[in-house]
Amino acid sequence: MKKYEYLPHTADAEFRAYGKTMEEAFINAALAMANLTYDTKIIKPLMQKEIHVNGDTFQELVLHFLDEFIFLQDTEGFLLHDVVTLKITKGIPIKQIPIKLIALVQGDHYKKYEMHGQLVKAATYNEMLIEQKKDQCMIQIVVDI
Repeated sequence: MKKYEYLPHTADAEFRAYGKTMEEAFINAALAMANLTYDTKIIKPLMQKEIHVNGDTFQELVLHFLDEFIFLQDTEGFLLHDVVTLKITKGIPIKQIPIKLIALVQGDHYKKYEMHGQLVKAATYNEMLIEQKKDQCMIQIVVDI
């Protein structure tokens, strides 16, 4: 199964990320977004960060998750190499308990690397689609560039 694919989009960038589980699809969405700007394979795993985000829906959760990488790149110069672990804990809407995501990610500081693509400004709800089936999950998202 492919990890992700880029889709044609007139002004921004659009991609679909796939996984056998929702966690795997989230990981592949982060890699797809990062690879729009730089090659994650050449980034050395010299730094680790723990990411904590919440959302009332999977759509909100993926948006917050991807925006966290944009925030880390903008404020700390952090470039993603890989997502080591990612756990999603289901929420309880009736008790107003959100869905929680905790991820351990590896990467390095941007000053050591050359950017080859376009800088991602934000993840958006535009054309967002999340599908969860028995053996496959898919996240489709548009990001502002």
